[in-house]
Amino acid sequence: EVYGFQVPRCMEVESRLVDRAYVSGRVSPEGLANYVREQVVVSHVEIGAARTVFPMARIKAGPADRLFQLEVLPDGPKTRLVIKDVTPPPPPPPGMTDAERWRAAGLTPDGRPLDLKKLE
Repeated sequence: EVYGFQVPRCMEVESRLVDRAYVSGRVSPEGLANYVREQVVVSHVEIGAARTVFPMARIKAGPADRLFQLEVLPDGPKTRLVIKDVTPPPPPPPGMTDAERWRAAGLTPDGRPLDLKKLE
């Protein structure tokens, strides 16, 4: 399971980061795209020669407040599924100055980190 998405048995999670996950396996791209279609709620699907994209999708068994982009990509004998969290950030609290917003993000107004040790 990744972000509430049930990974098919014949596929494995290659890596999972905070905002994205990579899954691959020996399945057909069409079969995986049909499986993804059953697992998500999405307004439209972008079908191309090289990939199938489910933009701004909500995973049915996942968090209701998160949006994801799911991409089905043929990768040689395997098929890869990339799941990206594309949830927009919440709006800033009202009444904050620009400098306060930068500080809340951990940055100076010119975009540099406030504390370099946190990046280590």
